Formats: sequence, structure tokens, C-alpha cells
Amino acid sequence: MAKVKLAWVENNKARAMIFKRKSEGLLKQVKELTILCDIWACLIIFSPYEAEPVVWPCVKTVRGLLKNFFAKPLLEQKKKQTCLKSYLKEKIKTIHKNLMKSQQKNKEYVTEQLMIQLHHGRRISDLNLSEIYQLLAFSKDKIILGRLELDFMEFAPLRDPPVLLFEVPDEQLMIITNDAIV
Repeated sequence: MAKVKLAWVENNKARAMIFKRKSEGLLKQVKELTILCDIWACLIIFSPYEAEPVVWPCVKTVRGLLKNFFAKPLLEQKKKQTCLKSYLKEKIKTIHKNLMKSQQKNKEYVTEQLMIQLHHGRRISDLNLSEIYQLLAFSKDKIILGRLELDFMEFAPLRDPPVLLFEVPDEQLMIITNDAIV
């Protein structure tokens, strides 16, 4: 399927021809949608090229559909309505969720590579601090998953490893005593 470049058509005659072709295509799509999905739909197109708006299927049917729609409670009218803000919020949420999944997969891959290195002879004493914490976090997650699969709730809670001073933000290290910062 070829992508159409969306840009303003400067030539009036060409723009009118494109409008006519696209509006006929849209009308055909709405007709197919009503038949295939057994739904009620209407189409009103206002155009600078036509004296009156294009109305489908007919003015009487469109008025009836709109009357039925506006007779419904406001909550039901807006039930499936979306605005740009809520759409973008939903998109951001989805992208964030996918990002978290990707980060988790990346973390698992790096941990797996680290474990392979340990299996092939790399010593634990050769690991840096972040690699050790990574292995501890991985082990903790696996233990929790194992406990959940076994449905055991009698185990003592797992403790987080101690946080080193250089990993804590400066704001958390300051202690305020009698209005003096220590």
C-alpha cells in the first residue's frame, strides 16, 4: 500500500478533483462499514466546491440518527468519545509500558550474559559493585517468582541489599537537626 503524501494542493482545479475522488471513496467506505458491521452511520460533508453539503444516506435518515443520538444521556453520548489529550495520554502510557518491557528484557539479557561469564570461569571477586547488585536483584526476583509459583506465604520477606552512599542522592544524606544541616 503506497503512502500518500499529505500536503496542501495549491492548484484549485487539482484540489477540487482530489476532493471529489476522496469524498467518493469516503462515502463508499461508510456504506461498506454499515453493511459489514450492521451499524447505523451518516455522513455530512461541507465543501467549498458544492452549493449544499453532501448528505448520506438522505437528509431524513441523518436527522433521525442525530435526533436519536442527542436524545441519549450525555454520559452515553460521550462514552466512546476521545479527545487529543486522552488519546495522547493513552499513547504515552502504552509507550511507557513497552519501554519498561524493553528495559526489563535488556536487564535480563545483561544478567544472563553475566551468569554465563561466571559459569565460564569469571570469578565473583572480579565483578564490580553494580554487577553484584544486578545479580542480587535478579536472584531476589527469581526467589519471589518461585515462592509465588509454589504458593508459599510462610517465608520471611527478602531484604534489599544495603545502598551505598555514592548511590544515594545528596538530598537523602542530609540530616536536619534543630534547623541545622548536618
